[in-house]
Amino acid sequence: MKTQRVRLTRKPQQALQTSDFVVEQVELDELQDGQLLLRPQYLSLDPYLISFMRNWAGPSRDWSEGIISGRYVAQVVASRAPGFAEGDLVIGEGHWQELDIRPAKAMRALAPSSLLPSLRLGVLGSSGITAWAGVTQVLEARQGQTLVISAASGPVGSVAGQLAKVAGARVVGIAGGAEKCRHVVQQLGFDACVDHRQADFGKLLDAALPDGADLHFESVGAATLDTVLPLMNDFGRVALCGLMQHYQDNHPISLSNFRDLLYKALQLRGFRISDFADRFKEATAVLNSMAEQGQLHYAEVITHGLEQAPAAYVAMTQGQGIGKHLVHLG
Repeated sequence: MKTQRVRLTRKPQQALQTSDFVVEQVELDELQDGQLLLRPQYLSLDPYLISFMRNWAGPSRDWSEGIISGRYVAQVVASRAPGFAEGDLVIGEGHWQELDIRPAKAMRALAPSSLLPSLRLGVLGSSGITAWAGVTQVLEARQGQTLVISAASGPVGSVAGQLAKVAGARVVGIAGGAEKCRHVVQQLGFDACVDHRQADFGKLLDAALPDGADLHFESVGAATLDTVLPLMNDFGRVALCGLMQHYQDNHPISLSNFRDLLYKALQLRGFRISDFADRFKEATAVLNSMAEQGQLHYAEVITHGLEQAPAAYVAMTQGQGIGKHLVHLG
């Protein structure tokens, strides 16, 4: 049986380009015991894949051949594993292909739901859980505090801000462009949002924080973190969950305002979603409840067709679009 897949043609030397990818036809192996034949429905376009793409190295050995593996929601076409039947929806990691064979043990069945399955890759999946962990466990946001969030219109930042609002905090977002800032305030309910593309970004952020910032949720890198640090109050806390600005190079990262970590007795904690694996069920329950009650607002950028995946991924790295980026394979 043949199928189409996306593979890297070379290790990117600079910023990712569509010419770094190719869509090719491959032959699938025979389905073995314990395996599932899957038809991916939604591919998750995640920033963390950039480092794997640059180095051709990742959790799967296939990365050494430039074969991309990422998170997806898929439908079972055929099963040779107990507990899975044709038509079931599953979530897990697999290749960017129209058909894929994966071990059943690597997939998790999705229960029937009125919510869109694509949300399991975004606000109801790892993005939402990361936001929950950062806001409730690392920062411990509460009534009366002020929280600044970089990449506020993205799948992590958007949920982080909404969770902080529920906790009673004042939330100021940072986003790229007027359209994103309008979305952050009008659709997500943040108290304010500042456009980091403005020449006077630092002054605008200072004006949006008349009482300073107690907490900061960082997922971009030096450009935003360095601007926020002088505006933090004493004993403030910073949660670092991503470095989107720096994934496409290996240059040293420097901070002009690094001294503020000491002078203001700030706490900066990097964290990974895996650090909170024992709390996934709790986080998912909170997010599902908010979504079912219409209290969790989100945006998705959905591109249709496997052949469009390279261009969609490059667009995501360039900050185009608002919300979670996905490829729908139908």
